[in-house]
Amino acid sequence: MSKQRLPSELIEDTERRLGGIQQRIAAASEQAGYAQKMISASKPYWRSADKIFMEGTEDEILTSGYDVVQSFNEEVHSLDEQSGEFLNKVQSVMGSAHIVANSTGSTAAFSGYPFDFDPKPLRQFRYTFDSHDEYAKRISELDSSLGQTFGGIKGAYFGSSKDGLRQALFLTRQTFDHFFDVLVKDEEVKQQSWWSPENPQEPDVVSRPQRIRYAAEKYVDDPARRQLLIDGAQHMNNVYNKLQKLHKRGSLDEEKDKDALFEMLDLLKTWVDSLKV
Repeated sequence: MSKQRLPSELIEDTERRLGGIQQRIAAASEQAGYAQKMISASKPYWRSADKIFMEGTEDEILTSGYDVVQSFNEEVHSLDEQSGEFLNKVQSVMGSAHIVANSTGSTAAFSGYPFDFDPKPLRQFRYTFDSHDEYAKRISELDSSLGQTFGGIKGAYFGSSKDGLRQALFLTRQTFDHFFDVLVKDEEVKQQSWWSPENPQEPDVVSRPQRIRYAAEKYVDDPARRQLLIDGAQHMNNVYNKLQKLHKRGSLDEEKDKDALFEMLDLLKTWVDSLKV
């Protein structure tokens, strides 16, 4: 059994690999630009040859030169399709880095360990409401009332109410629970080979983690993204439960509330982006 890596080893390995990806993409971009210049320099000759080819030619040199151009075109065509898929994957993975940033911020705020850590650099990557209305529309396509609830979070957060932040948290949690109710039905979850009731005294109850797991399996093809969404949802759930306990004690600062809120909103946004619907 392999030894579990330390958090610092994981984060440093991730950082190093991201740097390597960036360098390789930059190098590939430079090479593609250089190749494009060579093809552009060749273009005037082959443009002038169009008329000859339309009329028909038996010149072996011209014909074999054309074959070279055609073969390279097919090679580039194949690469173009592959690179499109690759870059979509790159954008998807890089777009998930904010999940780590937000979960790190809320972990620092709620874990209970007073590490010497300044959260301010992380908080610059918090969720913003810039695209909130757009996502409200996308969620409305799944369920209109769910979209309205999600859209109302922005109004609650920026509203004049003294408890606007807590209201936004409440609406976000409500959206999160309703979101998975819309995506999957309990009977679907119960049909999975891995399902069993978590509480023997409630044999028909599907738990939230089970519903989230099945939603990820049903809608997300990529296994790594699927696991990230499941782990993110579990972390968010743990943070929210801790938040509720702290609220009952009445001792919580506004920044911790925001850490929890923005992690939840950011994760919802990532779920919406990951759905194949």
